[in-house]
Amino acid sequence: MPLPLSCRARTTLQRLSSRASFLVCYSSRYITLEDKHGTMAEGFGDNIAAKALEESTHYVSTRDGTVLCNESIDNSNGNILTITSTVGSFQLTQASRVSARAVATTELHGTVVDWGCGGGLMALLAANQPKVERVIGLDYEAQNIVTCRYNARQNGLEEKTEFYRSDSFQPFDEEGKKLMAGLKIDFVIANPPASSNDDGFSFRRRILKESIPFLKPNSKILLQAQSYYGPHRFVEAAKEATDLWASTTSGMELRYEGVVKSSDWREIGAGPGGYDFQEQLQQYCREEEKEKHHRYYCGPRDSDLEDQFTAKEAMALWKSQGKTPICQWQVHSLQWASLSLP
Repeated sequence: MPLPLSCRARTTLQRLSSRASFLVCYSSRYITLEDKHGTMAEGFGDNIAAKALEESTHYVSTRDGTVLCNESIDNSNGNILTITSTVGSFQLTQASRVSARAVATTELHGTVVDWGCGGGLMALLAANQPKVERVIGLDYEAQNIVTCRYNARQNGLEEKTEFYRSDSFQPFDEEGKKLMAGLKIDFVIANPPASSNDDGFSFRRRILKESIPFLKPNSKILLQAQSYYGPHRFVEAAKEATDLWASTTSGMELRYEGVVKSSDWREIGAGPGGYDFQEQLQQYCREEEKEKHHRYYCGPRDSDLEDQFTAKEAMALWKSQGKTPICQWQVHSLQWASLSLP
């Protein structure tokens, strides 16, 4: 049965329909707690803060990432994807939003793996693309896999999608293990949490290192990260991953291509999925103390976006003036390319 649209939502959707090939409705079981900036934060460490707990909230997002909250829409024409986040699975965060925009606006094809698929939003956006043949979603959380399979059925995409409980690229069950054995991938898409007790980048390093045996020549990885990390961590991680497999992948390299999607500047650590970011920022301060050249980029000092606070400076301002740090959520692209290509 069609669900009622408010006048504002209906008008906005009509205005957006001319530039969006499909819409995404995200229904998640938690109470929306957006601040005045509409900010939402990714999980931290084991990502418990990002799990859905209570009531349902509806999101409608166009292909270019425009989002309406707390609205329901008529799906009788089949132009939207309906995503339900059940209790215990992961809810939509600001990192999810920019990741979804990157997936939806990148022309994908062939075989796609969604590393840490959560509730299935990115996987189903990928599967909805006509040139994508199959999407494999991998996630450690059992409830996420249950939710993904449900969402795939609800959207008629179960024939193009498979979801497995997995530790990174290593499924736990025999069916998943057989699938991954010898699998070659055209795209890896990933929206991992920040790691704890280190520089926060460990999950991303792991994705890059462990994806290489599965990558086809010229395949790509779309990887979400906060702007705080800076591009140098991606460049270094790509080189580390390449060097790790150099003996078996001669003539190939994992090449960093840059940012393909970014949010605007937002206060960090607020909204659904939020957590006490001061703990994480303090961790970054400790990392800066250990390795001076591995600084963080914690928001611009002024209109000069190139001049950004270090973690230590951002923490000092937060404590002395109550100035909450801001960041951008970004999706970065890397390509598995021949060394002979420019």
